[in-house]
Amino acid sequence: MNVKNLMLLLAFTGLAVSCSEDIENNNTPTITGRSEIQIEMSGTSESQEYTKAIASESENEIDKLEVFLFAAPKQEGPYYYLETWTDGTAYNPETPTVTNFQKQASGTGWKASIYPNELKGLPFVKLFCVVNNGSSNTTDGKFYQVDGTTEVLSGVNLEKVVTDADGKITTEGTTEADFLKTYTQIMKNEPADGGVKDIIATPLLMTGYGQTKISGSVSKVNITLRRAMARFDIDNTTSKSRLTIKTISLAHARKTGTLWPLNTTLSAVGDKDADLMTYAPVPFSGPTANNGVKESALYVYPALSSDECYLIIEGTYKSPVTLEDVPVTYNVPIQKSNADGTPAYIDIKANSRYQLSITDVTQASIYGSFEVVDWTSGGGINVKPNNDAPMFDIATGFEATTGNIPVAIGDSKTAFTVEESSVFKTTIAATGKVRAEKSAAETKTASPEWLQIADPEYKEVDGIWYSTFEMTVDNATGELPVNVVFINEAASYDPDLWTTLTFYGPKAKPTLATGGDGSTGNTVDYDLFTANMYNVVGSYIKVKAMCIEGTKLVLPENGEFEQDGETVTEGYYSTFTIKVAKALTDGNEYVIKFQNNEEASAETTLTVTAVAAGLSATLENQSTYATISNSDATTYKVETDIDLLSTNTYNLKITAPEGVTANIPSGKWLTVDGETVNGGVTSYTVKATAGVVDFSDFNITFTNKLNTSEVLTVTMHKAASKPKFETAIAGAKSDFNDAPTISDYASTASMYKAKGSKIAIKVTCPETMTFLEQTTSGLTITDKGDGNYEIEVKDASALTNATTEVIAQNTTTGADSRNATLTITWLDPAMKVSLTASDAVDETKSGDDIVYTVYCDDLPGKGFTFDVTAPKGATADFSAMTTWASMSGGSTTIGDNSAETYTIKASGSTTDTNDITVTITNKITNGGDQKIIFKYDTTKTP
Repeated sequence: MNVKNLMLLLAFTGLAVSCSEDIENNNTPTITGRSEIQIEMSGTSESQEYTKAIASESENEIDKLEVFLFAAPKQEGPYYYLETWTDGTAYNPETPTVTNFQKQASGTGWKASIYPNELKGLPFVKLFCVVNNGSSNTTDGKFYQVDGTTEVLSGVNLEKVVTDADGKITTEGTTEADFLKTYTQIMKNEPADGGVKDIIATPLLMTGYGQTKISGSVSKVNITLRRAMARFDIDNTTSKSRLTIKTISLAHARKTGTLWPLNTTLSAVGDKDADLMTYAPVPFSGPTANNGVKESALYVYPALSSDECYLIIEGTYKSPVTLEDVPVTYNVPIQKSNADGTPAYIDIKANSRYQLSITDVTQASIYGSFEVVDWTSGGGINVKPNNDAPMFDIATGFEATTGNIPVAIGDSKTAFTVEESSVFKTTIAATGKVRAEKSAAETKTASPEWLQIADPEYKEVDGIWYSTFEMTVDNATGELPVNVVFINEAASYDPDLWTTLTFYGPKAKPTLATGGDGSTGNTVDYDLFTANMYNVVGSYIKVKAMCIEGTKLVLPENGEFEQDGETVTEGYYSTFTIKVAKALTDGNEYVIKFQNNEEASAETTLTVTAVAAGLSATLENQSTYATISNSDATTYKVETDIDLLSTNTYNLKITAPEGVTANIPSGKWLTVDGETVNGGVTSYTVKATAGVVDFSDFNITFTNKLNTSEVLTVTMHKAASKPKFETAIAGAKSDFNDAPTISDYASTASMYKAKGSKIAIKVTCPETMTFLEQTTSGLTITDKGDGNYEIEVKDASALTNATTEVIAQNTTTGADSRNATLTITWLDPAMKVSLTASDAVDETKSGDDIVYTVYCDDLPGKGFTFDVTAPKGATADFSAMTTWASMSGGSTTIGDNSAETYTIKASGSTTDTNDITVTITNKITNGGDQKIIFKYDTTKTP
């Protein structure tokens, strides 16, 4: 997009004439992504012609210029601070955050370029210009409260407005209202440090403001600068009045001046002597002093008539008797005469000029009159040539190359409709060669590229230049119009001397986009042109339609929908608020049409589906702490496991398009609070109430804000408690079993699978409980009182699985799912005997007994060994080994789950060769003892 310079024109008389190189060469810089605002800045009545200068050159001096930008989402505001542009070096696009500009003298004013940073959602801008703040000893570049000593809004204290990606304001920043409450620093007549006394002098503080909308095309703002003080001129001729004025001052004067006199109402003071001041005397000198009108004799801040201000004139009076100059001081009230001749004090207003004409003087009195006159820049004559604007003749200005020439819209001589894919020539006449610049009308987001403009051909006839441009139309249907600006290269660079033609593409159906937030839960799909709307009267959506010729809204004929309020129109965009007017049928589809104002057949349809706006309830973390069920659409039941909930929380969620009104009882065993709303879902945090013993059911009711006749009831019900495991304090456990591992509702234990094997555990339940019989097969569970139970193996043969789950269940009616489980893992109590291979021994079984047949002829000197392992240990009895064999290695005590190795050797005796029986006793009761029988055998010969 071709973005032209932002021209800042300060029109003051007496400023030198010059042009920037860009302007002289007619170069128009392009700053991508920046909009153009042309500001014309002038003093009061600058467009008038004056015969003599009123404001002096020093009073028009621009020593320092700042432009404070405030932005708003709507034209009427409120406006928030955006940024400050400061006169200094020229703006550099490479450093976009440095908001400097460089003014250039041109004719009777100034020109400069600034490029405001636009924030999405804030298209309206006010520009507050402050001139010379800090250029004299009575201003320091800062802003103060009315007392002139408390600094406000300086530097970082001017907070910038911030918007998010959707254009919504997230930080408001400094407001326009606060900015307009600013004053200058306090003036000092008698500085405590003995420094210079404060006198209002040039360069003078000036302010002004204007507003516009950033739209992507050229915008103009006319700003009138006004001085923040008043000026006094004194007309005195010593030869007539005999008075020679030496100094002049003002008493009962305001110590500070507001920067924005037109926007600030002065307040009356309480004590004039304490709250007001006398300005330091100003020397009355210069060529016209005491010899006619002394202009700009004194500058003062605005005042009220109730201040009763008066001038203090000091000088000498030549006595008509002695002809000597006598020192005199006169106090001259700032008054006017009423209709009845009585005097009355007057207000002193900013940017006004007061002239005291002294008519008669005595040694005791002074007589004169005050005249209030305009204080304008004056002196400049603003001449605009009337023959430099490019001229377009609608009768002969177009020539067709391909297709038809553009057609005028109505009686317009500057707006035309073009034919798709057409090519035509446009001829412009002017006093010099003309160039063309194009831009999309209304908005900077659109592209003007559907209209291509070739380089012009020039022809001069009788001093008139004819510039002919060939234009090509490509894909113009439905696009925003294009402004083509024709600029005379030989004429003033004045936008008022430009000629603009606007070209419109063929008519197209409206395009749709979101017009803002509608009722919560209503959705619009702008790709499929469908919408879902809750079936509640008053439910609404906002749709923005773009159509060059404007958009007409056509609603269904049966009156189910209506338009709420007036159509909001911005350029080619029309925003409609479409509201449900009467009850719809859930699930039905309704067609809403958006038609081109000038071509009804060019329409876009939006299909709306009616959605039931009922309430519903769900839980978060329901599997952990609570469960929810419903018998119908309006009645729900929440069962809360208060034991599991403990200090935890869960969320009860109510789905409602526009929210609900909740009626939550207090003082119950559950506390329900912490309401949050997000996307049509209202969430409540549920937690246990400490110290409550009454767990009766209670109801919470939720009323649909969209439909107050619809109420949803949620019953809060305490779920039956689960039995809970604890460490036993009564009951016995077998010394070979470990104690259970306790977890509230799922404990574990390991037991040796032997008759009489025992463990002990405690199980408590606020209600009643029992052990499910089908889970206790092969076991005996004995109640030891106070919730303590002894679990004993009654029949080990019945314990066929690796584990057994013993379930403790709440026996309250309907609480069959409220249980706790003890998982017992069964351990094998049997001992293991392992023979080390030997040629001297054969191993066989006799029932459960192990038989070792020993070939004694091979045994001497060798012996044989076997190992015995017992899970919890054992004892071995080798006392019978007193005849033909003996144990020569091993202990009679076997450790826990460790192998004991025994060595058997021949004793050398053969007188008693009877069988020897050794018994190994398992420390696990009923875990199974082991007999080993040794048999003497001599059948094998060595």
